[in-house]
Amino acid sequence: KIAVLNKEMRELRSAFVSTRSDLMKVKMESAIIRKLGEEGLFIAETPPKKIVVKIKKKWQ
Repeated sequence: KIAVLNKEMRELRSAFVSTRSDLMKVKMESAIIRKLGEEGLFIAETPPKKIVVKIKKKWQ
């Protein structure tokens, strides 16, 4: 029974490492850029504009 459990544990560990490796590949910036490029989205060439909201205080 211990041998069977050890074999199952090795298989599960192998599946875990493989899945973790696949996840790291999907999360890479280059992979994300490629996927978004297929959808027609690209990296902005100009930086975003900062919005500043000025609130007047009632007691002043």
